[in-house]
Amino acid sequence: MKPSPKELTAKKRRARSDAKKIVDPQTDADWMDAVDMAHAALSLDAARQFGLVAGGPMVNVERCVWIVEKGKAMGFVPRADAIERFIVQLRATSRPSRLPGKSSRDGFTFIEVLFAVIILGIGLVMLAGMFSTGMIGTGAVMTDSRINEVLADAHDTIDTQAASLGTSALLPGQVNSKFMPIVIPLPPSFASRLGDQVLPSDNRYGYTAFYRRDSINNAFAQIFVIALRNENFPLYSKAIPIPPSLYGAPPPAMPSIAGTLAFDQKSGTSTIAFASTVSNAAQGAFVLIADDGTNPQTETWTDDKGVIHTSIIYNNAPMTGRFLRLASQLPTDNLHLSFSLEPGHDLTASDWASLNADGNTSGVVLTWLIGRAPMPNAAMGDFSGPFGGANQDVGANSSFTAVNRANN
Repeated sequence: MKPSPKELTAKKRRARSDAKKIVDPQTDADWMDAVDMAHAALSLDAARQFGLVAGGPMVNVERCVWIVEKGKAMGFVPRADAIERFIVQLRATSRPSRLPGKSSRDGFTFIEVLFAVIILGIGLVMLAGMFSTGMIGTGAVMTDSRINEVLADAHDTIDTQAASLGTSALLPGQVNSKFMPIVIPLPPSFASRLGDQVLPSDNRYGYTAFYRRDSINNAFAQIFVIALRNENFPLYSKAIPIPPSLYGAPPPAMPSIAGTLAFDQKSGTSTIAFASTVSNAAQGAFVLIADDGTNPQTETWTDDKGVIHTSIIYNNAPMTGRFLRLASQLPTDNLHLSFSLEPGHDLTASDWASLNADGNTSGVVLTWLIGRAPMPNAAMGDFSGPFGGANQDVGANSSFTAVNRANN
């Protein structure tokens, strides 16, 4: 027989009443915990009565007193940290009260959201900085790789051509002061064998080369290469030639540039000054010393026929063939351009002493300088200037190459 609705309701009420029945502690551990909590609850109720606590759970004082007295009779007394443990348990099991009418759904305050956005913004800025630094580093590595590739390609090409038959006559030696200065650009007859002097894998890069050979009988020539990057145009090409052909005169008739070196003994710094008309001088440009202006040494020798010969040799030139590099431009007058020299590509005290000891006390030297990129010259229909562009020089080095002396 099915129970009536009234019987079902009464049954549910009895079940709820049974669930609410108070159960006494059973084990010693239960009694110890019960005594502690009863003691703490009585303390909470007393604090509420004195106005020290507002709100909180209601305390069954009678039940707490019975638990404490019963426990005491059984040998259980409240532990010293009973109140502290009660508070920790109360915080862990309670939920913060909410204002009337507010949703019970959890959320964030405006201040919390604001702080989160600020912290996120700081993180994103730091992340962006890391990316930009990484990109700059990657770009620098790629540039260094291209520079090394240009220099290696230049020396490989020159070495190959210098080893071919009949090359020796194309690289004449600077003997008996026949050619001045000592370091000169590659002659057109030899340079024409090198192609367009543009890096095949990246036409933004190219090079120009110079050489030094003390005698046509010398089996080696010293090669000087300046790596260039075109800053004015997307690419180097035959229409936008590689220096020095852009100067309008083929080497070695192409004029070198006079510069005046100076060294400060106190600070150890060195400088170089050019005439104000040297518009291609710019920070970062390499300066190749073509002739350091020291007194050449004479060598006298007698051939097998008894004829006496006198030759001029330049082996004592301490600065000839050295690469310097321009650093920041210095204040000067309207007639000169003066630059400090970059550390590592500057003069030392011993350099200056050697230069003076070998007869150059003025510091005037002959140099080769590429520097700024040329701008289109409408009158000439080429790119011979003026030099309004950025510095092209990105690297420089020198090496020795073997010259085929057959058919000298």
